[in-house]
Amino acid sequence: MAAKLNEPTVDDSGTMVPLVGDCLPGWHSPERKNILTKRPYYIIPFGDPRYEADRSKIRDDILERIKSGQNDKPISDIYVLSHGWHRNLFAGVSAYDRLVSRLFVLLARGRIDPGEFGNPLFLAIHWNSDPEPDAWIDRGGRRDKDSFLANARALFVPRDSPQPSAAMAPEVSTESAKDRAVKAPGIDKPAMGLRDVHLAQFTTDMESIFALMSKISAPDTPMAQSEITAQSLDLLSQLEYYEVAGLEIPATPEAKVSTIWRCYFEAQPKGFLVDQSDAPKAVGWTWTNLTTLLKYVIGIVGFGFAITGLKSGISKYFVFPKQQIANDWSNPLHKFHLPSYDGKAWLSIVVAAVVGYLLLWLAVIFREGTKNQRSAKGFPPQTVGWLPTQLLVTTPALLFLLLTYLFRSWMAVLSVAAIACGWYTLGIGTLIVLTIMSLIASSMDWRLSGVFREKLKAPGDHAVNVRDYLVGPARHVISLLIRSVPEDSAVYRIVTTLDNQLAFFKMQRDGTEAGCQVGGWIHDLAVEVGRDPRPRPEKIRLHAIGHSFGALVVQNAVRTCALTIKGITSDQIKGMKRRFWAQSMQTTRPMGDVDLPFELQTICLIQGASASDWFRYEEETLSRVTGTIACIYSGYDTANGVLYPLANNGRMAAGYVGLCNLGGGKHANGTRVPFRQAVSLGGGGDFALLIEPPSLSAVAMTENKFVPTDIPRLLNLDASRIVYQGSIPLGGGHDDIFKDDVIHLAWAACHYR
Repeated sequence: MAAKLNEPTVDDSGTMVPLVGDCLPGWHSPERKNILTKRPYYIIPFGDPRYEADRSKIRDDILERIKSGQNDKPISDIYVLSHGWHRNLFAGVSAYDRLVSRLFVLLARGRIDPGEFGNPLFLAIHWNSDPEPDAWIDRGGRRDKDSFLANARALFVPRDSPQPSAAMAPEVSTESAKDRAVKAPGIDKPAMGLRDVHLAQFTTDMESIFALMSKISAPDTPMAQSEITAQSLDLLSQLEYYEVAGLEIPATPEAKVSTIWRCYFEAQPKGFLVDQSDAPKAVGWTWTNLTTLLKYVIGIVGFGFAITGLKSGISKYFVFPKQQIANDWSNPLHKFHLPSYDGKAWLSIVVAAVVGYLLLWLAVIFREGTKNQRSAKGFPPQTVGWLPTQLLVTTPALLFLLLTYLFRSWMAVLSVAAIACGWYTLGIGTLIVLTIMSLIASSMDWRLSGVFREKLKAPGDHAVNVRDYLVGPARHVISLLIRSVPEDSAVYRIVTTLDNQLAFFKMQRDGTEAGCQVGGWIHDLAVEVGRDPRPRPEKIRLHAIGHSFGALVVQNAVRTCALTIKGITSDQIKGMKRRFWAQSMQTTRPMGDVDLPFELQTICLIQGASASDWFRYEEETLSRVTGTIACIYSGYDTANGVLYPLANNGRMAAGYVGLCNLGGGKHANGTRVPFRQAVSLGGGGDFALLIEPPSLSAVAMTENKFVPTDIPRLLNLDASRIVYQGSIPLGGGHDDIFKDDVIHLAWAACHYR
């Protein structure tokens, strides 16, 4: 499947070539019923131009389903979902399977009462939020089979009744799983009890499913397209012999497929594995033995050894005159005097960085030019050359982010530069003034300047700023190391994690751009549905739900539908180059200009990586929502609590503190419209354990909170007691959303009355 990513964008006749074609999950055409594509939702891909062919066909399929209905009933609700950052196609589908399969299980168990919302349609937006090219490739490498089988045993049981679903496969046997297990070849029935026979067949079937999933997902197991299609259809028939455990209502075939993929996605990753690259020989020569020993020793002592050794070496060049330090501390004006450095030390650092950079390029040329795919077997030696180069190009970006985070202004950078040059009074005085200004601005709710607004306003809206230019060299050096080291090395995993963090600004822009595209696409879809002459009993309710940077996707999608974005000429676009938004050319009609069949009922942000005051001055956007705008947030989300404000001049994230200062502005007559504030619910442990969707009105009464009846209703839902697990340096609880409690809370927000 991954091989299709290498196809040209257009064929010889000039026709656009689909990115993944018949392998795209979530496309419900009758001829595409297999264990890879069948899902209880649609995947709508954006971003890569090669997706246009897929998206066009999917749109026709969705239009027909909306017009004709599903399960002999009209569509009641449409849920537009968007994943967050660090997700390629594989990881994006993983997020949707892990969430949507849980939702369908909760519906089938009766924990969630669908009521009047019983015939929903799920549209899952995919946009490549990973720094690497988009692909159906598991970045975690292979998955552990025993872990997958344990997940499958916990979620599936053999079907005892011979009543297969006709929708699962056209030619499925009507025998039960028990009968099939007894007939299975290669099993000694007299020596085994029926339960053991059953278990053996279960393991055999699930191993076959796991093998196919691994072949099409792991980066080191290519598979032919025809083989994928044939085996996928075969295994879909095998899955019919099993049911999802503990359900009052049997799971649909689509829900079963989503659930079995969830078992795979939640299996333990094993990382990248590659073949042995050393040829057979009797004795290794001196250089081979030396590098092998060096890799082995460094691999044992870890990454810290290299850093410590480098630090010890560089520190020899630093000069800290004791008398100078004593004089500095004896004079109050010199307390902040920086230790002086020998000019040779700086020259040594620069030379080391330049040499390291050249070595990285040599390593890249050697690996790519010779197609060298050697396994790591320890610590890649080029990392020693990479480290000083990376420190030199990353330090300016980190200092800029830290100072603007603390003082809210780029002027802090000049202040520190003044102190370093000996202008202590000027530098320290400026920092004191900036601190006071920061306090006043925070208390007065002044908007920040010099940061990305996370929305498309006008043709002159900048797409990049100084942060992008500072982070660019750092990501470039990381990209060289990534290209030069084997994928199975510990260094590869470390630097890709670092690159993911430095890609913050790109993902922030990409999420905004994707949202503008999604908004135009939804608007056009609504117009096409509105042209259908067949009468509809009521409008279809639309719910927009986004996680992490997916919040930017759904917010900008709604905003694009609500507002008219004026077009500009192609000549203007040419002059703008990369500094401005390409989407400024797009023109959409406001959603309210025509009688559309969709009614925007909900915007639900789950750990949203967007500004807490994103809806400031967005009265037009707010006016389009007929139900609720809800923000699920957590105090344990360090991605939103630390990394987001660090990257945005201290601006707070909705996923950490909730929403504030919604709407507002001025009327045409000059009168001021006050900001609206969201009501916060969930304090005191009300959301500590959710086994069903909570009644938010009852929670408000318990907490003595008054929720205004104005539309839309604005809610902040504190999920700190359920969203908390995760590595603190890598985001804390930011991705701790794949659990029933979060689904219950999001469902309650979408259907709050």
